[in-house]
Amino acid sequence: MKLDKVLLFAFCLQLFITGTSQIKYDKLVPGVSISKNDFSTKDAIVTITTPGRKNGATNYTYTISLISKKKEHITFDSMWVSGDRLQLLSSKNGLAIDSTTTLEKGDIVSLKANQSIRSSSLVNRNTPPKAGIKPVIASPFSYEGAALIRYYIGTTTYYYIINSITKKRINLP
Repeated sequence: MKLDKVLLFAFCLQLFITGTSQIKYDKLVPGVSISKNDFSTKDAIVTITTPGRKNGATNYTYTISLISKKKEHITFDSMWVSGDRLQLLSSKNGLAIDSTTTLEKGDIVSLKANQSIRSSSLVNRNTPPKAGIKPVIASPFSYEGAALIRYYIGTTTYYYIINSITKKRINLP
């Protein structure tokens, strides 16, 4: 609990001083940092596809575009939205980003994540999770914003906060 208060104070102080929600706090939590100003957000959109049939799954497709502010080898891993951890697919110029990819200053990075939520009428809360279904992994710390993205520069873990995500709805017949 004390760590959350310290992080919240550091976040608010950084927001007040710089006007940005990107802070580095690796001195508070060794090996972990909120973005050291590596990106700016170009777009953040979630497309919500609602099924036309009863008891179908609602699909959420997150598309995040970031602009790189420096030259680095960066790999992306996960995104947390509303408490759920989603696997990220990352690309630059249509090609997948891996540990050998170098981002140049001004490069646009595309991040995609998908989530499918079945109608609550189909979920039996008394049934244990099926084999192969991973439990929800909570975000590594509490944050203010719409999403939290985890990425790596070398062996150091960084986080980038997406402040807001634009919603687009598609209702299937």
